[in-house]
Amino acid sequence: MRLTIDAMQFARDGLSTEGEIASDRLARVRDAGATAGNAWFRVTGQHSAIGKPALGVEVRCSLSMECQRCLEPVALEIDEAVELELCEDQREIDAADDDVDRVLASPALHVTDLVEDEILLAMPMVARHTACEPPADAASAVGEDESGPWAALARLRQS
Repeated sequence: MRLTIDAMQFARDGLSTEGEIASDRLARVRDAGATAGNAWFRVTGQHSAIGKPALGVEVRCSLSMECQRCLEPVALEIDEAVELELCEDQREIDAADDDVDRVLASPALHVTDLVEDEILLAMPMVARHTACEPPADAASAVGEDESGPWAALARLRQS
């Protein structure tokens, strides 16, 4: 599925589309170190609070990433809803001095890319469990050398 919209026309007409993107279509998410399930999305054409054309983007997706503490999988849920103000050119985006999220209003905007962008922005830079134990082989390696630096750290951690 490669859904393409004319972003400005989509917003002016107040159109809406929703669907699901297969996990194998999320290559950039995979390249960022995550395994994704299928991603559900809804894109709605609308106007911002100040009347500018915008897209409302909702994304839900389950991810699995490697915990940076214990190296085991971490399950994450992405559930994002954002409003993206549409701009005619990059200079308008670059000149903005506020916290409004903006995107170029392409006449051929790929919805899959837009959804994948939002997933990537919602992913943590470092995935980790709230509490986890070191892998079993690392714990046993500490016990093998009671005089090494890792053993000293383990004793400090236990006290």
